[in-house]
Amino acid sequence: MSAAGFISLVSSCLLQIAIPMRHWLYAGDVVWNEDGHMYSWRMKLRSKDGYVGFRVRYANGDERIVHPARFLTPRQWRKIASRPDLILSAAHFIGRRVAEVQGESVAVFADVFLLVNGRAAQRYVTPDADLMNESMSFLGTDWLMPYDDKAPYLAVDEYFAQGSNVNWEPN
Repeated sequence: MSAAGFISLVSSCLLQIAIPMRHWLYAGDVVWNEDGHMYSWRMKLRSKDGYVGFRVRYANGDERIVHPARFLTPRQWRKIASRPDLILSAAHFIGRRVAEVQGESVAVFADVFLLVNGRAAQRYVTPDADLMNESMSFLGTDWLMPYDDKAPYLAVDEYFAQGSNVNWEPN
């Protein structure tokens, strides 16, 4: 084997190990913040369910609630609450769309509550984080709330009762 072939083989092997293990480089729990989750060996190790709603704040201080089911497909709507990249993309879409229609820039906030692996729902996104000023980064997401891994587990009937008390349908 040539030196170039050997270097290529070693590089490929190192990448196959390094990319799935990169979640150890991020602060926080990968189950919660999803940093380093994609292309890792951690697929299907957690269950997430949640609710997301967006608040649009105009320059004069008025707020309007925007439900994501108004502009997402049902499949997208089911996935959005547990994925920070999708939450951020939807917030940017809403902000750009409102700016286009209303002619003014706005602040967009997300109210997201997430149930992880059968634990009680927790607030997912920092409530005062203007997502129009945030972007996805390889350095991690600092606009997510910290994960409380001591939150109590719910019995199956409590789990579904907690989820059913949320208004999942748009107004």
